[in-house]
Amino acid sequence: MGVLQCVTRKRPLGKSVPSAQNDAGKGVEMEKCLTTLDLVSLGVGSCCGAGMYLTAGIIAAQKAGPGGILSIVLAGLGSVLTGVHYAELAGICPHTSGSAYMYTYVTVGELSAFVIGWGLIVEYVIGTAAASVALSETFHSITEHTISNFIHTCTSAVGLPSIDVIAALVCLLLMWLLATGVKMSARFNNILNCINFIIWAIFVGASLYLGSSSNWSEHGGFLPFGPLGVLSAIPTAFYAFIGFDGLSTTGAECISPIKSIPVSIVLSIFINIVIFVMVVMGLTFSLPYNSLPADTAMLDVFAIIGYPVLKYFMAVGAVSGLFAATFGSLFPLPRVLQAMAQDGLIFRYFATVCPKRHTALRATIVSGLVAAFLAAFINLSLLIELVLIGTLVAYVIVTYSTLIVRYVDLQTGRSNQQSSVSHPIPLNLLSVREGVNGVGLKRKASDTNINSSDMKDCENHTNVSRQSSSHSDSCIMVYENGVVNSGFHDGETHCTRRDSSSSLSKRHDETGDLQENTYVFKVGPEKGSQSSPYNSPVIKPTAVKKKKCLSDLCCVTVYLGQNMYIYLLLMYITLFLISGTLSNCYSQLEKRNLAVIIILILLTVMFTVMAVILMFIPQVKRSREGFHAPLVPLTTVFTAGINIYLMTSLHWMTWILFSLWMTIGLLIYIFYGTM
Repeated sequence: MGVLQCVTRKRPLGKSVPSAQNDAGKGVEMEKCLTTLDLVSLGVGSCCGAGMYLTAGIIAAQKAGPGGILSIVLAGLGSVLTGVHYAELAGICPHTSGSAYMYTYVTVGELSAFVIGWGLIVEYVIGTAAASVALSETFHSITEHTISNFIHTCTSAVGLPSIDVIAALVCLLLMWLLATGVKMSARFNNILNCINFIIWAIFVGASLYLGSSSNWSEHGGFLPFGPLGVLSAIPTAFYAFIGFDGLSTTGAECISPIKSIPVSIVLSIFINIVIFVMVVMGLTFSLPYNSLPADTAMLDVFAIIGYPVLKYFMAVGAVSGLFAATFGSLFPLPRVLQAMAQDGLIFRYFATVCPKRHTALRATIVSGLVAAFLAAFINLSLLIELVLIGTLVAYVIVTYSTLIVRYVDLQTGRSNQQSSVSHPIPLNLLSVREGVNGVGLKRKASDTNINSSDMKDCENHTNVSRQSSSHSDSCIMVYENGVVNSGFHDGETHCTRRDSSSSLSKRHDETGDLQENTYVFKVGPEKGSQSSPYNSPVIKPTAVKKKKCLSDLCCVTVYLGQNMYIYLLLMYITLFLISGTLSNCYSQLEKRNLAVIIILILLTVMFTVMAVILMFIPQVKRSREGFHAPLVPLTTVFTAGINIYLMTSLHWMTWILFSLWMTIGLLIYIFYGTM
């Protein structure tokens, strides 16, 4: 197998997830026990911990004041757009546990899937360590650092560096919990979220009762930082919703994944929007925004206004919420490892499923140990943005995969145009052959535009007796709106006509009169050729009737439909260049740098033209089973633009660290995954 074929090979869409092997060699499957409610709880808990107790305070105190409510709503809507694309792909690949990794493997190819899976690994492991460190800091704040000072004294006495023991213990505890089984761990997560919800309700009620509306009318009003403050807080608010993508790793353990995963993704995002909005509202209603402590706003706000007892209630909620957030980060990690190991892209050691607990035991233990080590010994301030870039890369590839699903038939690997087009223009590239089995189209071995069923259609409908290749019977090639159609008309041989906007399996039974905008060609044996079933006669036009010119746009869409992967890749590269220019050259735009302005205009015009053409390319029709993202490709392109812009806004050091991580992964893929 060639290198290009190796890195672009795809996992069959209809292929069920193979049973993992235990040490005895028997097939073992994950336990299907998760309900829709369990998934909603997991999605809410993954975001709420850091979102409520950390991000909301930063937005209210430093970014937008009360106007942070608008920032959260806008960021939440952007997350919903990403979530609906996850929901659609989850309906197409329901019984899988690889999240965006598996979606990419099915739609794009193996190498791209490995890159996404490797990025998800660093996202989840650093996210777990960071959440456990935040939980540790909250715990030390509640205990006024008495425990942390005692631990530091003990480690210093024996000559050890500073160790975050609490964070490491949290990771190890969650590792054990996940190893015991998904049912037990889901139950524990539900309990944590119930506690957190009760504390949230107490906070909202107390803040509205004890607060004052004057905090919104005075101190700069509702928008103390102005509209620009609202816009500048959107990226920070957007990061508060990171975590819902972990729900897409539960397909192998969900009772009804086709229904539960899409519903839980969308519903959990909307619930988080409501929660974050009410937290920002309560904070800014209780105190002026400039009096809030940014890092511990929800924890300390009631102590500041004279009700210290409520601080301990908030502390219980903070511990529960951050525990749930740590759980939500660690939960999908062993599932991604196990899915990649099952496919042979990383070490198959991680593919083992415990026959007693029905969990990916080895992957879970290794994930917990690595996260505990990072939490205990590593300063994560430089690594935290790797969580963001890993998440955003996954978001972007999910939108790309959604477009592939909409424009390419995954069963055949062809776009809708390819399903309806035997060969595009020009005509001189077309030829037919008359073989022993009848009339067919000559094609290269790599051409998959025509399959054997198409040939059988011609044979089943023909009413012309087969004769030797020297007979004057002929095949008529019909061009209809730039699409080659073959069918039978007036006793002559041509293929069944298919609507260019239909799917591969849809056929027309009618074989009425030819349309006015058609070209008719009669096929005969090549002049001077011998009568042989292996000769390939050349098409010769015997009658050309042109009453209406083919639309140039139709010709373009026919060509682009056959090269959809490359076309969409060029679109995304153009969008990446536009986003990079806006995020990194904004100061030059303010200075009216003519070169930067011209480049930006050219890129914008190019992308706009490509997006408009994409809207005219017919989509592949699929069954209505499962969730379908609305207004594709408009929402898809817009969502991709948001995520790509956030990617290009990250610090350059983040890109260097991410490149180093990818280099390690590619070495594993080259020397192990491709073997």
